Amino acid sequence: MPGWSDLVKDKYDVCRTAYADWGLVGKPRSGYLHQAMCHTRGDFKLALRHCKAAEEQFTAYARACALVCKENPTAFWKGVKKDCCKKVSVYANKIGDSEGAYNVCKMW
Repeated sequence: MPGWSDLVKDKYDVCRTAYADWGLVGKPRSGYLHQAMCHTRGDFKLALRHCKAAEEQFTAYARACALVCKENPTAFWKGVKKDCCKKVSVYANKIGDSEGAYNVCKMW
């Protein structure tokens, strides 16, 4: 996921540590470790939500950095191809007035 290393990874590590500490003491429903676990989990989820919402921006920024660096131009174009070809369909779904696999096949 684009942006994971920049925004989410540190918060995930802290959240995971807080959860493990909370589990070691028997998972109490109150106290300092419970509050720490809840707060770190909330911070992690917020960062993850932000990362998912801005996924296209992080991808575009990474492609722009790859273009500016010019160290490996083939990697840049492979990344562009990978990003642009996500919604490409292999098969024709509409020909003329016929739509759908059954109706297109029925034309012949």
